[in-house]
Amino acid sequence: MKLRSLKTALHRFARDDRGTMLVETVVALPFLIWAYIGMFVFWDAFQTANAVQKASYMAADFVTRGDSTTTVQLTGLRTTMDYMIAADNPPAIRVTSVVWVQARNRFEVEWSRSIGSARTVHTTGSIATVASRIPMMSDLDTVIVLETWLDYEPALNVGLESQTYEQFIVTRPRFVPRISIS
Repeated sequence: MKLRSLKTALHRFARDDRGTMLVETVVALPFLIWAYIGMFVFWDAFQTANAVQKASYMAADFVTRGDSTTTVQLTGLRTTMDYMIAADNPPAIRVTSVVWVQARNRFEVEWSRSIGSARTVHTTGSIATVASRIPMMSDLDTVIVLETWLDYEPALNVGLESQTYEQFIVTRPRFVPRISIS
């Protein structure tokens, strides 16, 4: 008798769909919340990477449009980049003027400045470590190498690690053969 009543109760429970919506919600809601938060964190990471890239290209374009630049202008440029990126910490910038000397078959540094970071300025010896990233140039041709770094920390821990967004931009001076620093 008890087996028959248990069987009847199970059949009645199987046909009754009043609680299925509640069960589905309880099971699915945590996954939906996690997915929403994850999309927010990944969107923020990609938006920050995109902002760093655009701000870096703006800075490189600014430096190459004049015939000279100063450390004060480069510091102001870093402030502008910080405003454009709107990150928790400001970016680090290194600007280097590089010339190709065919007689010595190497790139040589004319000047280098590091703004807002502990990064060392480039020398002729250190620029050789990134020479493969600089395009081939004519003898005594100059370029400006602008490097930026921004440390990114995700707002929430959803599997995305802390990382540093880096940009390495090589641009020729626009209106003059060389850009000087004062």
